Amino acid sequence: MSWRSRLTQPANLAPGGFRSLVTPVYRGATTTFEDAASARDTWDQDDLAYTYGQYGTPTAQELAARVCELEGGYRTFIVPGGQSALALVDIAMLETGDHVLLPESIYGPNRNLADLLMQRLGIEVSYYPPLAGADIAAQFRANTRLVWCESPGSNTMEVQDVPAIVEVAHARGAVVALDNTWAAGVLFDAFAHGVDISVQALTKYIGGHADLLLGAVSVRDATLYRRVGETLFVLGMTVSPDECSLALRGFQTLATRLDAIERSALTSPAGWRRVPRSSWSSIPRCRRAPVTRRGGATSPARAACSPWCSQSAFRGTTCSGSSTRCGCSTSATAGAG
Repeated sequence: MSWRSRLTQPANLAPGGFRSLVTPVYRGATTTFEDAASARDTWDQDDLAYTYGQYGTPTAQELAARVCELEGGYRTFIVPGGQSALALVDIAMLETGDHVLLPESIYGPNRNLADLLMQRLGIEVSYYPPLAGADIAAQFRANTRLVWCESPGSNTMEVQDVPAIVEVAHARGAVVALDNTWAAGVLFDAFAHGVDISVQALTKYIGGHADLLLGAVSVRDATLYRRVGETLFVLGMTVSPDECSLALRGFQTLATRLDAIERSALTSPAGWRRVPRSSWSSIPRCRRAPVTRRGGATSPARAACSPWCSQSAFRGTTCSGSSTRCGCSTSATAGAG
């Protein structure tokens, strides 16, 4: 082999045996095969060989496996951002003429996706009260195919009765997808509560350092794995192995950061009393609702919430584990963590 050929087709000259706590960053578009008969083009790199960098290098696959392990799903796909994850689910699960249900408290860009793109594609969109629970049945149509949940909801923080919604949806043949970003995939066990697809913006808690953009879509079973995977294959949502490496780094401090966020959240209400009442319209009033974590363990909320909030998003719900209501009929069911 000439020296020019060796420049582009190098042998692995470094000695083997190096082991590290850090997953290597594998970059590459083109992959090599032992022979022509082995070459193939497939997105399914979990069960088949690596074929093309667009479908993920070992760095991306390691991140997907780690997220899936935390969520307790069947398989996970890594996509370029949280909004990409939301779009992937909609495009994979919906067709022209279908109907999708979203909670009124849904993440704003998810609402934009539904109103601006899904409706333009001939998909019917409607919104339901986030605390509807089993009453969501009244919102179903014959063509309802997908129900979105987000618990707690963005900004107003409603905690949904996900199992009740799942029961209604499954009885009518609909798939339930949950934006599980607020719980970082660990403080609420989506699949144990019957959810079919769990979505996260890894940019937020798992990334944690404001220096990456990634999303994840985890699915319950092989059927959903193929449907979402085939859609991802044609959309060409490619992720950078460098950003995947940053997300893997975030796992090492995730527990510490979540604990710090919890401590901060539980001590903040004391300061709310000094904020003019007109500044807050949806602060939950619940004083000591227990927080249920993965595995069933609970820890009591250690600080009182705001003493006002006559228009709380939690109005009419009851504190988990309590037989009383917290003033003005407002409290927060904190089972999601």
